[in-house]
Amino acid sequence: KDSSSTTRTAYGGVRVTKDGWEIKCNVDYSKPCQSLRSVGRKASEYIMQFVGEDNIAAYAAVCFEQMLQREQQLEHEFCVFYHSFNGAALLYEVQAEIARCAFGLPDQFAPLPRIFASHFQGV
Repeated sequence: KDSSSTTRTAYGGVRVTKDGWEIKCNVDYSKPCQSLRSVGRKASEYIMQFVGEDNIAAYAAVCFEQMLQREQQLEHEFCVFYHSFNGAALLYEVQAEIARCAFGLPDQFAPLPRIFASHFQGV
């Protein structure tokens, strides 16, 4: 280990901060959720790539892990949003989900383009 490094790799490939906090993100890929549709089986690697290497990174990785777990628990009853949508964007998401269901597309299928190419009216 380089003495200037802020992390080290522990047994099993888990990164550990200089203060001993584990930086890991375990994802259950057997359960579907909206966030896994676009990144698929590389979600945990993607999170680990960008989360950082300090104690805050350890906390952030756990937050992402819990976010995905909660989203998987709610998958069949709710649609989870992580940011504010304007009316048009929300309609797009609803239309994409209806189209996915109507055409029997798999959960991991990426969001579809808008069904209607006209302006949103009467919203």
